[in-house]
Amino acid sequence: MIEATVQRGAGDVLGKEIIDPLIGSVQAAISRGRAEIDASCSVRKLRLTTTYQACVRIGQLLDVKDSLRGHIARGKVVGIEHIASEGMLLSHLDVEIPA
Repeated sequence: MIEATVQRGAGDVLGKEIIDPLIGSVQAAISRGRAEIDASCSVRKLRLTTTYQACVRIGQLLDVKDSLRGHIARGKVVGIEHIASEGMLLSHLDVEIPA
């Protein structure tokens, strides 16, 4: 049986133990642990508008700087829409940031 401890942030909150006989590698166990952490935490959903960004992919992590509060948060891209508006190419990025 494979055992892996996956923690995020300070690691002070323990998640539930996962027992799954289909997890056959350490990488699969770590991936499942990350998915469980993601599913259990609350998120803020943001819609960002930027100039055209061809290299951004769903699942990619982004640093989002809040210039009003001076805070930088890391979020995951969950949706992308490219549009042409007033002669400009724009990208709308749907990003989830831990609350």
